Amino acid sequence: MFINLMTGKEKIEAAFSQNGSPEMAVVIPYEGIYYRDHIDELTDCPWWYFYDTNLDNQFLWYREAALNTPQDWFNMPFSYTREERKNIEIKEEKGKVLRINRKTGKIEEIAKPIKGGWNPAGGSHSIHIPNPPLTINELNAKIGNPSHNKKIPLGGEELIKLIMQDFGKNRIPLHHIGSPLWLCYGIWGFELMMMLIADNPKLVEHACKLFFEHQKFNVHILAEAGAKLIWIEECMTDMISPQMFEQFNIPYVSALVDEIRKEGMKSIYYYCGNPEGKLDLILSAGADALSFEESKKTFKINIIEMAEKINGRAVLFGNLDAVNVLERGNEETLAIAVQEQKNAYKTTKKRFIMSLGSPVTALTSVSRVKEYFRLSRTTT
Repeated sequence: MFINLMTGKEKIEAAFSQNGSPEMAVVIPYEGIYYRDHIDELTDCPWWYFYDTNLDNQFLWYREAALNTPQDWFNMPFSYTREERKNIEIKEEKGKVLRINRKTGKIEEIAKPIKGGWNPAGGSHSIHIPNPPLTINELNAKIGNPSHNKKIPLGGEELIKLIMQDFGKNRIPLHHIGSPLWLCYGIWGFELMMMLIADNPKLVEHACKLFFEHQKFNVHILAEAGAKLIWIEECMTDMISPQMFEQFNIPYVSALVDEIRKEGMKSIYYYCGNPEGKLDLILSAGADALSFEESKKTFKINIIEMAEKINGRAVLFGNLDAVNVLERGNEETLAIAVQEQKNAYKTTKKRFIMSLGSPVTALTSVSRVKEYFRLSRTTT
């Protein structure tokens, strides 16, 4: 039996209220990864419509993919600007997909995405930055300040508008941003970032302040584009001490949460890794909702225990195991895991949104994902 008296948007809005939602919302995190890895399976469109400058084609791809992914939110995809759509054509020619810039004459081939997002050239996927910024002045030059005169480029929001007028009417729009400390990985790489956290905290704090200003600006742009939820991604901080986490994360994430709230949006803090010893600090950031990974590596996150610990202080997202259950488990394993998540929905007094702990894997079939949605929406 299915209950479907509310739209997906209404379910998520209700989950963020103090009374919770009478119907449980169901989502998958990082739909863009799912779309990339199943680009041929989700629609009957040519795969390259996903990148097309023809707005009708691009919208058609997103619409078919979304209708085959019956979740309650959608990630807002910014489109090409009007100027880009005027000058750039994507077309298939002799078995190749080409991006043709009529203004410059440049022609380049677009490669089909590789499942899993692997580097087509092979090699390391870790970031190793040549000449990384190691002084305040170098950081200022590298990161800089956001241009507060900058707006969404003309036409850049038109795909979002088409979605909101169609299937997006009944789904809530969200967008992702990284925490200021997590963005430091992009300028330093893992090893240097960790060394600087320990040995040069003032430099790290300055980088976080600069990245915060950029993310603050991005929050305003996303609000202007129509976002209602902002997903704040946090990675690698289970490898630093609670004291370091409090110093380098909490002030900036808390400030981001405040900016999101000022714009009338809700925040979701996604903490990757083991939250052991940091849960109270994570809660102190003040995010409207929390999301955690599934149990993996050497740590366990029991969703019922997490619901009891949070005790209504934030909306909780589910953490169904995307690998061992969704990808590799049998039908019974999936049904049992879904029921465990539903029990957390009851424990949180319906301030709960069914989700996965990690993105859908490349080896997970579309039919399996649909079964996850079916079981999640079936009453027990």
